[in-house]
Formats: sequence, C-alpha cells, structure tokens
Amino acid sequence: MNTKKIGNFIKKLREEKGLTQEQLAEKVFIGRGAISKWETGKNLPDIQSLQKLSELFSVTIEELLSGEEKPKENVTLTIYKERNNFKKKINILIIVLVILLSLFLTYYFLSFYKSVNIYTINGENENFSIKTGLFVETNENIYFNLGNIENKNNNPIEKVELFYNINDKENLILYREDLDIAFFDYAGYEEYIDLDKIEEIIDNMYIRIYYSDKKETIKLNITKDYTNDKLIFVKREKASKDLGENSTMQSQKSEITDFEEKLKMVLLKDDNNNYANSFKTGDETIDIFYIPDERLLSMTINFEDKIMEELYYNFIYKDVTYQNYYMDVYAFGYKDKYECFKGECGSITEMKSKLELFRNIIKNIVE
Repeated sequence: MNTKKIGNFIKKLREEKGLTQEQLAEKVFIGRGAISKWETGKNLPDIQSLQKLSELFSVTIEELLSGEEKPKENVTLTIYKERNNFKKKINILIIVLVILLSLFLTYYFLSFYKSVNIYTINGENENFSIKTGLFVETNENIYFNLGNIENKNNNPIEKVELFYNINDKENLILYREDLDIAFFDYAGYEEYIDLDKIEEIIDNMYIRIYYSDKKETIKLNITKDYTNDKLIFVKREKASKDLGENSTMQSQKSEITDFEEKLKMVLLKDDNNNYANSFKTGDETIDIFYIPDERLLSMTINFEDKIMEELYYNFIYKDVTYQNYYMDVYAFGYKDKYECFKGECGSITEMKSKLELFRNIIKNIVE
C-alpha cells in the first residue's frame, strides 16, 4: 500500500473541495496534525475517518486506499448494454420458439398429410351392378360400405361374399345373406383387412354373388375420390340441395348452410372431422353419419342391431339412394328422376313418400 500516493490523493481531494487542513479536520472530527500526517504519507486514516472522507469527497474507501479514482462507467453505455443483452435473450427465445413450431408443424404434416382417403366403389356385369359404394381410409380407421347391388334380372340373391385375391390366393373379408356388405376396422385390431397391405387389397377386391344355385364374381373398381393433400382449402360453390323431387328440406343456399350447422350440433365430431350419432326411437335405432368435406349424409334405421333401411344423400350432386331390407328387399335412387335399382320399388308416389319420411325424421332430430 503506497502511503505517499494515498496522502497526495487526500490532499488533492481536499484542495478540490476548497478546504484547509483545519477545515477538513473539523469535518472528520480529528486534529489538524493528523491531516498533515495523512497528506505527507506518515500515517493513514483509521476506518472511521476513511468512511467520513468517503462520504465527504464522494469516493469509495477502495479508491482512497488505492490513492486514485477509478473511471466510472458511462450510464448511457450501461443502459445500452442492458438493453442489448435483453434483445439478445428475446431473439434467442424467438429462435427457440420458431424451431419448436417448425418441429411441431413438420410432425403434424407428416402425421396428417394424406391421412384421409375417400374412395368410390363400383362394379358391373350383365346381371348385377354396384354404383353407390363408399370406402373411407384414415391413419387409424377404415369404413367400408358396398352400397346397393342392382339386380338387373331380379334374380333372388342368396348371399354375397367380399374377398381379395393376391397371388391367386383368396382371402375372405366377410359374407352376408342380407346384402349388408359394410364393416368398420381400425389399426391394431384389423379384423377384416391388414392395413399395411391396404393399397394392394384395394386393387384386388372382388364380390361373389350366389343366386339360384349359381354364382358370379365381379371385380370391384375402387377409385380414389378425395385425399387431404391440399395445404390451402378452396370452398366449393354451393349447389341447390333438394332431398328428392320437390322436397322442401333444403331449397336455398342459406337454408342449406343453416341446416348443416344444425346437423353438426346434434352429431358428435370424431378425430377425422366427421360427425356421427345414434338416436333411439322405440325399438329402432337411427344412425346418422355426415362427412362435411364430401357433403355426404348417410342414415340407417336398425332393428335389433340389423340394418332395415338405409339412405345416402350427396348435397353436392343432389342425388339420393334408398335401400329397404325388410321382407321384400328393394332399392331406388333419385337425381334427375326416380330410378328403381333393385326389387319392386312401387310407384313414384310411394318412393316420394319414403324420402319424405326420412326427411321428417332428420328434420325432427335436427330441430
């Protein structure tokens, strides 16, 4: 510790304040001789005197003992540094959030891009025709409904088998005597179809129809109609949606939108943004399934877990298909005119009344 330097520093501070040794002695409550000894380096101030000198000259004790003032950092520069450090932290946080968001979007894209595929099903030979089948495939589930089998020659169908043929080996999916070729399956369970081979199975699917001690095999043409492969969705132009000829269910675009919104409110939304629900009416159960992207509505009336009546309506193409599974099986459809697909459908008036009945059921459920 350089006492000479400390003494010179105290003297310099005293003189800058315009104080004599005697005046300084009075302020720190010591004798004038002590001040002289400090400034000549013969003695050093005690701790109490250092504290008083520190307060009087606005310097630190450390500076007094070092014999010099230390340069004080510019306040503006300090504030600038603090703000700059804050900005750096914010930028780092933003970069981290961008990285996390990018990872999430990448995961979402890889998981859900093309995760929903909808196929139409048709097939035909000289005796039978299938035109209204629907097959929905997601990452987790599949929904298959063969739709109506048009019996061109009114041959009494005994049963129908659905199978696929790969490498000349037939694999039975299911068979029905009531012509209700429909099933639901999901990944991990795979009761009907191995989902890992779904594309190969789709390309090699057949139905075999047994009738009058005969059987015929028809290759099914399963064509992809929709997949969620668009990053930007464009709404389709709305069309008039009458449920059958002269139907009052939906006649204006605003009414259609309102009806569909009401329909969504009474149905339950699943993971694929489709809507479904079941309603009990006496001994019958009514199942409703609605696919908003395709504007497709299906409705079935079940009795003792057996489908008895079934209706499909496409809001876009304005076509409706109805099938009855009671004692006399029959099916008809309507687009520009009524057309009987199978069995004895009755008169146009009877077909209209059947559609009107379904219209009222749906209306009562929605309202």
